[in-house]
Amino acid sequence: MRLITPSEFRPVVRIANRHAVSSGQVWGPRTIPDLQFICPLRGSFFLRQGAEEWVARPGQVLTILPDVAHSIGLVPGSGSGEMSGMHLELIPGVQWAAGEYRCDPLPPTVSTPADGAEIQAAFTRAAQAHASYGRLRDALLSTIAGEALLRLASSWAARATPRASSKVSGMVAHIRLHAVAGVDRHELARVFDLTPEHVNALFRRELGLTPRDVLNHERCRLAYRLIHDEGLPIATAALRAGYQDTFYFSRVFKQIYSMPPSHAR
Repeated sequence: MRLITPSEFRPVVRIANRHAVSSGQVWGPRTIPDLQFICPLRGSFFLRQGAEEWVARPGQVLTILPDVAHSIGLVPGSGSGEMSGMHLELIPGVQWAAGEYRCDPLPPTVSTPADGAEIQAAFTRAAQAHASYGRLRDALLSTIAGEALLRLASSWAARATPRASSKVSGMVAHIRLHAVAGVDRHELARVFDLTPEHVNALFRRELGLTPRDVLNHERCRLAYRLIHDEGLPIATAALRAGYQDTFYFSRVFKQIYSMPPSHAR
């Protein structure tokens, strides 16, 4: 399993399109073989996966993972709409669906970038390039898609490490410094002169995470480097990252990276 960062994106675009959508029009339930990004241009669109549902509006982007059953369409009552989409792999020669790569940070189901208008324009240009002909068509399409994805990835990174108050930033730094030894909300409360309940409330409000979530992210990031870069056995990497229970570590790692630690090699 290869883990890539946005700086390595070299998109291979299978389909890029733009089309009007009529009221009540729904795709699915269906699955797709590659990553799909959908950019609403006009109207609000829903994405339904099992019992969960998300809504994206113009300026936002939906991410649909391969082999995940889903339905997508205009939100009822929103009238007609328009969207632009791309089916692609983030790098050549490998497939997300086959478990051959993942990206860090992972794209959320709904991205809300600061430069939504620029991303809409890039999606539209990608659709135009896909409909064109010429020797450099594929390279042009990859370049345009790469621009859109890099702009999107900036919002993913901001989501992974959001701007926080100095108090929360200090607590995150403390967790990072003492991740292997372990830090809980009670220690953070003592060090930063807060109550444990206030610590949790601050993390939830500013990061959408708990202190335990941040601790697990820091530990799993270390474990990934130990497994991938240094070739350590999973049990050894887990122990060095602060996990005494290898099975618990594997479960947490899979939740964070959407793959088992054995695929990090």
